[in-house]
Amino acid sequence: MKVLLAGATGYLGKFIAKELVKQGYETSVIVRNKKRFLESNIIVDDIYDAEVTNPETLDDCFKN
Repeated sequence: MKVLLAGATGYLGKFIAKELVKQGYETSVIVRNKKRFLESNIIVDDIYDAEVTNPETLDDCFKN
């Protein structure tokens, strides 16, 4: 199953991302700050640098 998680750099988002990966979900995340997410050392399938409040930045996030 594929999951796209928005807000993965937030307090709760990091825990959710980690648990999704642990349970074997194909996990992609939407973040505003890619560097900050990479510092969490959570290995996901795709990282999209976008803002959910700016629809133009989301176009590539939903292709797969």
